[in-house]
Amino acid sequence: MNTYEGPQETFHRRHLVTPYAKKVMKMKCNTCHQGENPREEAPIPPDQKNTDFTLRKQVNPETCLMCHGSFPDYKRMGLPSHWNESRDMFQDNCLVCHAGIRTNRHKVNFLNPEAIEAAAQGNADVCFGCHGGRQWYRISYPYPRHPWPGMAKEVPDWAKDRPTESPERFRIHEQEAKK
Repeated sequence: MNTYEGPQETFHRRHLVTPYAKKVMKMKCNTCHQGENPREEAPIPPDQKNTDFTLRKQVNPETCLMCHGSFPDYKRMGLPSHWNESRDMFQDNCLVCHAGIRTNRHKVNFLNPEAIEAAAQGNADVCFGCHGGRQWYRISYPYPRHPWPGMAKEVPDWAKDRPTESPERFRIHEQEAKK
């Protein structure tokens, strides 16, 4: 299944209801839009000091970067060149290197990690799509380094400032995991 199969969809449909979105994502409106209650209204008159209020239409660009940032530094990943140039050396398969650590990074409440894993077995663009292939921004997202079995205790220099957990609002909580 190709990400852009069929006719061009609107921005929201592409992320919520297309066959590919339904297969690999579990996105909801508030995955991107911060406001929880669609009936919330902006305070009138506007109150610049009220930092607890978030307009429901507001989207933090860092949320977009999680899937639409640029490919991380290829040297840091040990590749001889950017993925576009070196993919053939790795049989066009990200899982050649990432087989042991990949699933811990996809365990967030807006993705379907099992479906991503299955789709990635036959198509590296499933991985590269979110990790640079559909980049909208020239900066990359500092993905959290969630611990994985066998992970070295020493943190490499390039990862010293990286978070070790996803932001709270994207974490899978016990009640969600049971669904």
